[in-house]
Amino acid sequence: MVRSKSEMIFADMFYDMGIPYKYECPILLKNGVVYHPDFTLLKKSTREVFFHEHLGRFDDPQYIMDKLPRFEEFRRNGIFFGKNLIVTVETEQNPPVFHELKNTFAQIFL
Repeated sequence: MVRSKSEMIFADMFYDMGIPYKYECPILLKNGVVYHPDFTLLKKSTREVFFHEHLGRFDDPQYIMDKLPRFEEFRRNGIFFGKNLIVTVETEQNPPVFHELKNTFAQIFL
């Protein structure tokens, strides 16, 4: 079970690509806060763990303001954009282009 249609498509894509993942797997941060990133992904060749957050309402300013503290906490815990954190976005007018995202994930994980 996932929370959105886009997350369902991501989950199916990761499964089809053979990328091991957990959905909303809790992680305990240094400040004691537990976050549930959308996806925790494993790069099998290196055993590296990546986190994937999908911002499904990127056109909603309050939604974004609510999410921003999470990314600062991630940074404080060694989870960085461009290193081990992948963020995808969508708006009502611009849904994800999954075939392009599949190519991006393949470059990272396969």
